[in-house]
Order: sequence, then C-alpha cells, then structure tokens
Amino acid sequence: MKILFYIKNLKAGGAERAFIEVINNWKLEHDEIKILLGSDHGILLDSVCSANLLEVSDVSKSLINRLFTKIKLGNILSSAKFLKQSAKFIRDKLGDNYFNSICNKIPFSRAEKIFTAIKNFKPDIIVSTLVETGHLPVLLAINYNIKNKPIWVAVEQNNTRMRIEDHYTDPIEKKAWSLITKLVYNKCDHLIAVSEGVKDGLSKNFSVDHKKISVIHNPVSMCDNENVLLDKGSNGFILSIGRLHSQKQHDHLIQAYHNISNKIPDIELHIAGSGRLLDNYKKMVNDFGIGHRVKFLGVRNDIYSLLKKARAFVLSSKYEGFPLSLIEAMAFGSPVVSYDCDYGPKEIIVDGKNGRLVDNGNIVSLQEAILDVFQNIDKTVRMRDQAKVDVIKYSSCETASKYKNLLINLYAQKYN
Repeated sequence: MKILFYIKNLKAGGAERAFIEVINNWKLEHDEIKILLGSDHGILLDSVCSANLLEVSDVSKSLINRLFTKIKLGNILSSAKFLKQSAKFIRDKLGDNYFNSICNKIPFSRAEKIFTAIKNFKPDIIVSTLVETGHLPVLLAINYNIKNKPIWVAVEQNNTRMRIEDHYTDPIEKKAWSLITKLVYNKCDHLIAVSEGVKDGLSKNFSVDHKKISVIHNPVSMCDNENVLLDKGSNGFILSIGRLHSQKQHDHLIQAYHNISNKIPDIELHIAGSGRLLDNYKKMVNDFGIGHRVKFLGVRNDIYSLLKKARAFVLSSKYEGFPLSLIEAMAFGSPVVSYDCDYGPKEIIVDGKNGRLVDNGNIVSLQEAILDVFQNIDKTVRMRDQAKVDVIKYSSCETASKYKNLLINLYAQKYN
C-alpha cells in the first residue's frame, strides 16, 4: 500500500505535529509512505526522515502548469459537477468581485504539484489536511484527467464552521467558502475528524454522512515525559501555545493573568507562537504594567521542554477541533486550565479530576481556575498525575495504528 500525505508546510502547528507523529510511528511492513509539502519550509522539517519526503521535479514549464496559470477557475468549475454549483452561487449571487476574491485564494500551483506527485508516485491513498491549502488543491489535482485515482482521505483538525466565521470578515465570502467546504467534504472518499464534536459539526453544518467520518484523535509523544511540580512559591511560568490569532484569545489570558498577577508575584506568563496580533498583545501587557512579566516566545521547536518546565498550561481558545497542545501539556506534566470551547476540551478534561474546565469565554472563571492551580497544590498534583494516565490513549503509536487500520480497510473495500 502506497500512501501520500500532503501537508502545506512544516511550521509548528498542531496539524503538522499530528501528521509527523502519525508518520514517524507508522510500522511500515509492506507500506510505502511519502510526504509531499506544498512549500519546503518550517521548523519541524528536521523532525521528518528525509527519505519520507517526496521530491517533485520542476514543473514550471510543464503543460499542466501552463493550463493552470492560464485557465480561469470558472472554466474548471463549469466543467465539473462538484464545483459547478459553487461557481454559479459565487458569480450569479455574489458578483464578479467576490468570484475573483475566491479565485485568488485557490492554490493552483499546489494542485499542479499534487497532480505531478500522484502521476510519479502513483499512491493508493492520499491524505490531506486544511480546506483551502490542502483539500481543495487535492480535489482539483485528482479530478484533472488522472486515471486510477487514489483513495482520498481528508482530515479535519478544527471547528470548521467557526473557522470560516472567524477567518473571513465579509459575510458573502463566508457563505462562499461554506459552500465550497461542503462540496469538498462531500467529494472526498472518507473523512477523519479529530474529535466527536468535529464529526457532529461536519454532519450538522456541511451535510456529511456520519458513516463517511471516522474519529481519530490527535496523537501525543509519550517519550521523556517525567516532570516534578515545583513547590508553591517557587519561580516558574504559566504557558500558552498557539497562533497569535483571534481564535486563541490570548487577550483573555492576558486579562486573567493581569487580574491575579499580584497574588502570584513570582509566576510569569509565557506565550509561544507568532501571528498578526503580536503588536496588539505587546501594547496590552505594557498598558497593564505587566510587560516585564509576560514573554512572547515566538515559534519554538522545543515545545516539550517548555511544557516540562511550565507550572501550568492554559488554553483560552474561542473554538478548537481537538487541541494537541492540551494533551501534550497533560502528557508532559503541566497542570491544565481550559475554556470549555467547541470542540475537544470536554472530551479530554473532567473538571477537578485531570484538569480545570471553565465556562467558555468567562475570564473571571478562567482566572479563578488558574489561581486554584497555584493555591491548592495537593489537588493540582492529583489532577496532574491523573492527566498523565488519561492521555496514554492518545499516544502516537495508538493513533498511528488507528490511521493504518482505517486506510487498510478503505484500500480493501476498493481493491478486493
């Protein structure tokens, strides 16, 4: 069985780390696995065996490239049933300006790269993630005159509806991308949802058949995960990991930290990640007078080391799919506090047993839970120890095995 994983890049995101864990823990036997990158960059590149990376020869002068660069998206859409409805909706109902806006976001060069990779490698199965940069170019590639099309498995890592709501500011673009997402997910052969919540959301909001969706949680490495909780009053830091984006709501965390900072004077706040809101957050902490106690770490490749040292880990997201950083924190011994957002945290945390789960968006509850972690050490130690037991089921080996069993079954259904 030949399997091609398509990933936009290897930046330090949860989707990328999840794919790497699955691939690195796959017991090959008779399987051949390759990874195709949309762009060859990212700090996680060293985490992947170079032998697994599929190199695609220069296609800049190929016929398919000339076709993709010259042909209008509307022409492709009008010739394919799966996108004809989308083209009509965008052009007839929304106007040419929005039609062109959608066209400009379609990564044709990536579709061509995938097309070439499929022709050269001839995979039995292709696995992709992310709609605009992953699933959509795969859809275009495998439907562009390829014989013996591979089985296509799409992985959804996020709360799809909320991501579209949050990412696109124009209501008309929201409608357009919702429609395209619906068409994409109903065209793939199978879907992997990273949580039960994501599965239900795909079925409810995008009319995907439940039978077409399998739930496989994101994996976490269980190596070298020993940690010792520091005594109350010792120096340390609260850690948060994620893009500096409105989804992650680091402003909620900063506000909560500011409100209790005088009660935990020796504890700093460290935020790992990059994004367009960095300047906003820097101004916020300076206005609060806590700039000297808040560190913005940028993108890091030593996440596990940070988690082992953290006194607490906080997830303040507005929405999630299945937050990998949360189960990584639990595995590496950081007591966790999380908003009860859709989706994922409630499938991981039992409040007071293996972490703290508080009302979504409630900053007062968030700060009280953080303070509780530092003031009730015995309770925190019990939650931390229970968390390390509870996340064993999310180990990389377990997840890789579930991926493998699913793909074997899909392969058998098609070829046997």
